[in-house]
Amino acid sequence: MNLQNFKNWLMVNRDSKNTVETYLRQMKIFFKSFKEFNQETINNYLLERLDKKVAKTTWNLDISALRAYAEFSKIEITFPKNKKGDQKIQPHLEEKELEEIFKKLKYMVNQNNKYQAILGVLFYSGLRIKELENLKRSDFNFENDTIILRNTKGKVDRVVPFPIPVRRKIENFFLRNREQENAFDITEASVRQILSKIGREMGLNFNLHPHTFRHSCARYLLRITNNDYRTVQNILGHADIKTTMLYTKITNEEAIEKLQNIFRRRTK
Repeated sequence: MNLQNFKNWLMVNRDSKNTVETYLRQMKIFFKSFKEFNQETINNYLLERLDKKVAKTTWNLDISALRAYAEFSKIEITFPKNKKGDQKIQPHLEEKELEEIFKKLKYMVNQNNKYQAILGVLFYSGLRIKELENLKRSDFNFENDTIILRNTKGKVDRVVPFPIPVRRKIENFFLRNREQENAFDITEASVRQILSKIGREMGLNFNLHPHTFRHSCARYLLRITNNDYRTVQNILGHADIKTTMLYTKITNEEAIEKLQNIFRRRTK
């Protein structure tokens, strides 16, 4: 067992800091039960995980972490396939719900101007939390209302747009505050904490977190582009268009509303 060397290897060979931390956590769980890493101990470990009835997502994380450690150790191991998870509709916000949050934001957070801008960028441009944290003010182009994202998950720079109302919110914050560590002077933890608070005070029935806005952006963009998957894939930086297509799933309420509108038009 050499988790420090494994961590160093992951930092070179994996894109995401979250992936590094997750794989390390899963391997620490493995090495609590087994000192040796080989086919027999892995099989026994996975049998234990089955007995514990771990969630499909946890099982898949186990497999991914073990595969990575086997690659790092240059050991030939046979692994079972990942389990297909239940494809549930992810919690998301509609544009009208975002507007309600904007109206009430000054009563929920101290830095109203900052979070008006941040929520606008998250909802309309679909940034990942790390992409938001890495932004510098020089990455904003107010002549064509775009942001350049550098050092993204896929290690490829991409450009995303934002609407004029969001530009006004961003400029309002920038004019009143100097740049410090990053464009909005935030950390991932501070944004998560504020979003969680906003979700609670708005009475949402799900936990509001940065990725909620990414799901919301995907659904919003697909709706206004009439399901132009390629455009939305490009904006969100999805490597596989299948990821983009997952956002076309609709809720039962949305399906009913859509059909009712069709029925009403046909009876006129």
